[in-house]
Amino acid sequence: MWFLAAVSAVLIPFRRRDAYESATGGKRKGIPMVSVLGAVGAALFAYLGYNSVSNPAVGPFQASAQALVVVVILVPVAIYSLSYLYHKRRGVDLRLAHSQIPPE
Repeated sequence: MWFLAAVSAVLIPFRRRDAYESATGGKRKGIPMVSVLGAVGAALFAYLGYNSVSNPAVGPFQASAQALVVVVILVPVAIYSLSYLYHKRRGVDLRLAHSQIPPE
C-alpha cells in the first residue's frame, strides 16, 4: 500500500499537472520535491517488500499466510471487474468516474 502511495507521489505532478499546480499555488519548475521524495520512498518500500518476502524469519511462508495474500489481492480485482461489467451494461463508464481527484 505504501509503495503505491509513493509511486503516486512521483506521478501526480506529471499526470495531473493541473491538480498539482492548483494544490501548490504555482507553476512546476524542474523536478518537484514530492516526486523526489516519492521515488526515495518507493525504493525504500520496494526493498522492505523484497526483504519481507525473501527473509524466512519475516515473510509469509506458511500456507495460510500465502492463501491470505492471494485472497487480499484477488478479491478486490474480482469486485472491481464485476462492478465494471455491471456498470458498463448500464451505460456508466467507471474509468470516467475515477478520472478526477477526488472521484465524485
